[in-house]
Amino acid sequence: MQRWSWLRLRAFCALIVVCVLGALAGCASVPGVKPSVRSVEQRIEQVDRDGVDMAFDITVGNPLLNALHAPRYKYALDVAGRTLASGRAAAGADFPAAGVGTVTIHIHVDYDVLAAAYGDLEGLTEVPFKLRGAFRVPMLGSVVKVPFEHSGALPLPPD
Repeated sequence: MQRWSWLRLRAFCALIVVCVLGALAGCASVPGVKPSVRSVEQRIEQVDRDGVDMAFDITVGNPLLNALHAPRYKYALDVAGRTLASGRAAAGADFPAAGVGTVTIHIHVDYDVLAAAYGDLEGLTEVPFKLRGAFRVPMLGSVVKVPFEHSGALPLPPD
């Protein structure tokens, strides 16, 4: 009789450990549940004769029950099939548990580099571009990539 009680106690403790680990993991153990990019908003911060300064506000939804700390990202800004700017950095923001976080990427494009990639800029008011990249989010000992992409136009100063 006493041995049976000992086995039930061990089984109960094992169940508690499994439940606690499941709660700490949040939804990370559920296949297909991971952070995702909800929106990418482009802002023009400054346009002058030398180039354009842009900011991209990337909003990421985190459906998990635990916050994701210190994600890293990489990005590339392409014009006419050529990469004009690229980089890697720490996001500088966390993605809160069951919430939304926003990361801002600042990019400067020099018009001389733009002209070399795109060709003649004479008479144009804007040039199309594509921003692409991914966040690298640490989750339970592995890294999950959360890709983003945005197409827009770079404004050019009047002649």
